[in-house]
Amino acid sequence: MSGELFAVPTMKSPRLKWIEKHRLKFNRTQFAVGDECPETGSELWPVYAYDREDKQHGGATEDDALAAWAKARGVRLWFEEGMA
Repeated sequence: MSGELFAVPTMKSPRLKWIEKHRLKFNRTQFAVGDECPETGSELWPVYAYDREDKQHGGATEDDALAAWAKARGVRLWFEEGMA
């Protein structure tokens, strides 16, 4: 017995599939907890989404970074695909 109540196959979310399709990675630079970001003066460090061409686009969150990357590339986000 596996400990699971129901046998449900593992599925990736539409967001994760979209990230993998575009081969995106994330990077958040922070040296220690409590460090202030030199760009913003805040403890919230920007997140950068980058692709295999090493083009970086930043935002306060992963979703903001994804939106900035998609806008710069002219790519629809995962929830916009299939919309006319």
